[in-house]
Amino acid sequence: MSWHLVGIVSQKRVGSLARRMLLLSMADKANDDGTGVFASFATLASMCETSRPTVKRLVKEFLDEGLIRHVGIRACLNGHTNEYDVDVAAILALPARADEELKAARKTRRTVNPV
Repeated sequence: MSWHLVGIVSQKRVGSLARRMLLLSMADKANDDGTGVFASFATLASMCETSRPTVKRLVKEFLDEGLIRHVGIRACLNGHTNEYDVDVAAILALPARADEELKAARKTRRTVNPV
């Protein structure tokens, strides 16, 4: 579990609530460097309270966008599961959330009355 990576993802704009939930869930399962995500589609769907087909579609989108990498297959109790790495550099390159942009804009506009 990586609270560090969850914090990074939570500060970025990712496109939709479903995408945010899935990326946060994957970050939660990852190590601090983004490696070691091996939760099944069913587990991720349960964590995000969405359907397995939605998770599969979003994982494909993340792969196409370079936000995650498929690194192999791991054995598990039910046979096997895919293993992914979250690309931390790609996540850092995403734009900041709107509220983070507003906070930054407010800081630059703030003036102090010297009187």
